[in-house]
Amino acid sequence: MNSLSEMEVKEMLIYRISVYDLLRRLFLWEYSLELFKELISWAKTGQSGEVHESWAETELRKSLLTISTEEIQNSYNEIKIEYTRLFVGPYHLDTPPYESVYRSSNKLMMQDETLSVRSFYMENGYKINDSCKEPDDQVGIELEFMYLMSKKALDAFQEQSSEKLINLLSVQKEFMDNHLFKWLPEFCQDILKSSRNQFWKNISQFTKKFIEEDKGEIGQIQGMMKESI
Repeated sequence: MNSLSEMEVKEMLIYRISVYDLLRRLFLWEYSLELFKELISWAKTGQSGEVHESWAETELRKSLLTISTEEIQNSYNEIKIEYTRLFVGPYHLDTPPYESVYRSSNKLMMQDETLSVRSFYMENGYKINDSCKEPDDQVGIELEFMYLMSKKALDAFQEQSSEKLINLLSVQKEFMDNHLFKWLPEFCQDILKSSRNQFWKNISQFTKKFIEEDKGEIGQIQGMMKESI
C-alpha cells in the first residue's frame, strides 16, 4: 500500500467531517430546506476534489440530480414526511433508530446498550445538547459523536500532534467496533426495505458503505501517523 501524502490525509479528514455532519443532521432531522438545496448543488458540482467517490455516493448524486428547481420544496417535504414515518411514528416502526432496539433481547429502548453508549461518550468528553430529548443511542446522536471526534482529529493533524490524532482515531474505531457496526448495517438494510422514498433508500446505502470505507481509511491514516513518530 502506498503511503499517503499529508495533503491526502488532510483531505480525508475534512471529507470525514463533512459526511458525518450530513448524516448526523439527516438522522436527527436538523436538515433545513437551505441545506437540502446545498446538497443538491453538491450533486451538480461532481466530485469536487474528494479523495474518492464510492458507488453509494454516485447513486446519491444521481438521485439528487433528478430533482428540478421547481420540485425542491415538494421533494424536501416528502423526505421530511418519510423521516417521520420511518423513525418517529406514531405507528409501529420498521426502522427504529436506536441501537438498543436492535441489540437487546427484548427489543426495547433505553436498555444496557444505551447506558454503554452513554458511558463511552462520558469517557471521551462528549455531552449531548440539553435540548435533545432522544436517548443516547439514537442513530443521529451516535453519528454526531463521530462527527465531533472527526473535528478533533483534524485539529490534532493541523497541530501536528500525531499521537493525539492516532488516539482520537482509535476512539472512533473502538466506537465503530463496539457500537455502530453492531447494528447500523442492519438498520440501513431495514430502511432500504421499508422506505417508500428513493432519497432515504440511497441515504441508507450511502451510510452503510461510508462507515465500512471509513474504518479502512482510519487504519490508513493511523499507519502513516505511526511512521511519522
